[in-house]
Amino acid sequence: MFARGGIRFEVADAAGEIKRTAGSRPNFTSLDRGAINLVITDRVPLDYAGTSGVTTRWEGYDLCVIALTEAHANQAPYFSINTCVHEVLHLLLKDVLMRRPKWYQTGEREMRIDWYGTRLWLFGDDAEIRQSAAAYLKKLRAGG
Repeated sequence: MFARGGIRFEVADAAGEIKRTAGSRPNFTSLDRGAINLVITDRVPLDYAGTSGVTTRWEGYDLCVIALTEAHANQAPYFSINTCVHEVLHLLLKDVLMRRPKWYQTGEREMRIDWYGTRLWLFGDDAEIRQSAAAYLKKLRAGG
């Protein structure tokens, strides 16, 4: 879907683990600060039971965690798009930069992501996503 929209990724694999600290907090290994860290696992460990994916800034790393047992392909326009595309769009559209969103902002962000994801899915092109992705990449390469 991203390639159809003019967005290409350089991909590198690395073996990593999700360990637990004594306080039950997840500890991710092998992350890269200058990259989108896409972690594929069987379940999301971040207190989001039953969730197919979560995207966050985790201790300075941009991180998408996808639970393969819950993930899905495109299902319903505007409501249920591909899990991986949905989570990566949170980064490309810079949702993770919002500090402590209010309860209503969280729902708005989810609807916004599904809107853009649907446009990418159905029409294959979205200049707004490309512009935002370019700005996100510039910020990511600058270390921030």
